[in-house]
Parts: sequence; structure tokens; C-alpha cells
Amino acid sequence: MKPYRVVIIGARFSGLTVAHWVHRLLQSGEFTGTIVDAWPTMTYRPGLVYAMRARPEFVRRLHIETRKTVERCGFHFVEDHALRVDPSHQQVHLAAHRPLPYDVLFLASGSDPGWNTIAGLNVSRGGLCEDYLARHTASVLKGWQSGTLIFACGPLHASPHQPVQLATADEFMLYEASLLWDWACRRRHVRHLTEIILMTPAPVLGEPLGPSGRARLAAIMAQRDIHIKTQTQFVEVRDDGIQTEHAFLPAQAMVWVPPYVGSGLARNSGLDDGYGWVPVTPHLQHRNWSNIYAVGDITNHVPKLAHAAMVQARVAVHHWWSSLSHRPTPPPYHPQVIAMLDIGYGKGLFSLNTTLYGGTRDFTYVGYPAQIGKRLFNGAYIRSHGWLPVMP
Repeated sequence: MKPYRVVIIGARFSGLTVAHWVHRLLQSGEFTGTIVDAWPTMTYRPGLVYAMRARPEFVRRLHIETRKTVERCGFHFVEDHALRVDPSHQQVHLAAHRPLPYDVLFLASGSDPGWNTIAGLNVSRGGLCEDYLARHTASVLKGWQSGTLIFACGPLHASPHQPVQLATADEFMLYEASLLWDWACRRRHVRHLTEIILMTPAPVLGEPLGPSGRARLAAIMAQRDIHIKTQTQFVEVRDDGIQTEHAFLPAQAMVWVPPYVGSGLARNSGLDDGYGWVPVTPHLQHRNWSNIYAVGDITNHVPKLAHAAMVQARVAVHHWWSSLSHRPTPPPYHPQVIAMLDIGYGKGLFSLNTTLYGGTRDFTYVGYPAQIGKRLFNGAYIRSHGWLPVMP
């Protein structure tokens, strides 16, 4: 029997986890594996929130040589940009290489930022989603003395027919960043000269959290004098502030999580739901093509979280493997929201809930162990070059 040609597009959280499980479940002679990504390294994005109180060069400590993990899994790394998937001929068309054939394809390339969907918004406004944005933010805030800093989250452009509706894809990074900036300003003794505003299109703070998580987060924000503006409709972003549907808010600096607009790759391939997101079954299988799986930010699941992406990768690979080996179908993906936020002062907020998906589980804890747990996970993931695939 010829080995199965396994192709993964994307070498971040979900892509690396897919590679690990394929390596773990199949023998070396049973598959030939290829991972395609435009970059041979990844930046550990959850760590970029520390730009709020670090020097610009801190991002070097967050770089992971993904090629090492890819090769450890027995995969071949192709440094290229995936342009289009041809599901009829089972090929991935690349920018600089010949079409790549596959027997099974895992889409783990993430989504595209919609910087141009709001007038005046662009990468120069500041952000934390990529290392160059975090370096810029750290440079702007390095000599901060006084003024207004706005943390703004762009809207999620998704299908109105999705069963779970959220106004944003992932605000958690902004929650952390605003709280860490408050802590940094207090340590610099300039907090009384600094106004912190957090703006979101969501109807409530902590939209993906359960009731207990939203209540604890709101109490912390109020205690730290961080002003929250919900249901924000952004009209225009200017050098000196943000124009909303109802008012203009001046600012000396901004930190953005841009709008999420789905995947250009999915659109170009005709694999999306009409809004840029890949529709999947409970086992993360494409609804029209059984040999294509999608995991992580590219799917129509919300919110977009690293933990969820890694769990989805495990479920997808086990489902594919069970069909190959004629084993019983494994359990489907059971979504839950797990958030670990560094809130400063050595404390963290941990939240686990299923209420967003109709469940009843709702647990929140605030304290030192939550922050320690987050730091341990961050350090372990970076030091292991992404070799932490086992997630609950």
C-alpha cells in the first residue's frame, strides 16, 4: 500500500498539533507528511501582551523555530504561500512550487486581518497580533508620561447563520493588555495622568465568558478604573483618535485587535461558507469534501482561541485515523471556552465555561496560581518549540 499523502497548511498552534498526532498515530512508513507555511518560524502570540511593559526586543524570546517540530514529526517543511486548494484534483497550488498533491488535507492557516474594513485603520495604528506590531507598541509606550490609550477590538465578519453568534473573534488579548498597562502605569507613578479606554462591538464585556467570568472581569476593570465602551460601531480611525457612530474619542495612542474577515485561501478555493470561514462537521471535517479537515481560526467556530485550535486538531486527526483503521468513530469536538489572563500584580484570571454553547459549566478563579499556570504553559510551549499537543 502506498503511504498516505498528508498535507497541512499552516504551522502554528493547530498545524503543529495536527503534525504531532499524525506522527503519534501512524507509523513512519504509512504516511508522507508535508507542512506548508510562508514562515519557518512562528511567534508565540499569547506572549505579545507583554509589550505593554517590555522593551521592543522582548519579542525575540517568543520566536519558535517551527521547522524543528515539523521535522521531529517526520514531516517535510515547505516554505511557501498556499494560493488555492483544488479539491476535485486533490492539489494545493503554491506561489513558488509545483502543485502539491494530497490524500488528506488539514487547513490550519488561520484567518486574515481586516485592517482595511474600517476607514483609516491600518497596521500603523498599533496592535499586538504580530511581532512587528508588538515591537511598535512597545516603542510607542516606552517613554509614556500621560494621555489617553485606547484598546480597540474590531468586529467579527461572519455568517449570520452560524449557530453561535459573537460580535468579536477574540478580545482576551485586549483584556490582558489593558490590565497590564494599568499595572505598568501604577509602577511608573503615572496612572493618575493616564486614561485607559477599552472599546468593543460586543454587547457586554467578556462576551465569550460565562456569567461568573463576566462578573469578575467587570469588577476588576472597574476597580482598576478602566473605562469600557461596549456596542461600539467604528466609523473612522484618525491619527488623534477614533470616530464612532456617536462620538469622537481622542487618544495619544491605540492598541488594536483588527477585524476578523475569514480566510482568503478558503474563499479562493471555494471551501468557505460565503463569508470566508470553513464550514465543518462536529469532527472538523469539511461539509462537502470528506478528505479535507479545518482546524483553528479558519473554521466557523468561535471564539478563536489557541486552546480550542489544539483540541480541534486532536479531534480531526483521530477522526481521520479511525476511518483509515476501521476503528469506532471517536467523540466529536465539544467546544468550551478556556481563558487564562494575566491581570497584573502577579495574579491571573482563569475561566472555564460551556454556557456559550448551551452548557451549564461556569467556573472562574482569580489569584496567584492562575498567573503561575499561565506562565508555566507559556514557557513550556516556547522551550519545547510547540511540542505540547495534549489538551483537555
